[in-house]
Amino acid sequence: MKPEPTNEPRRVVPAAEVCRLTNLSRTTVWRGVREGWLPAAIKLSGGRVAWFLDEIEDFLASRPRARATQF
Repeated sequence: MKPEPTNEPRRVVPAAEVCRLTNLSRTTVWRGVREGWLPAAIKLSGGRVAWFLDEIEDFLASRPRARATQF
């Protein structure tokens, strides 16, 4: 269930932070965006992109949890 909307702006995070949060490489992050299983980035300026933090958190929450027997 989503929290109630607030007047606070949505927080954005750069690619390096997305890599840190997801534990994915930069290449895998961009592959995920291209293939559609990771949220798309937003363009901030000419060479600068970022992701909405809440979308990355939703992606992580949607992933199945690994079981100890899978390792």
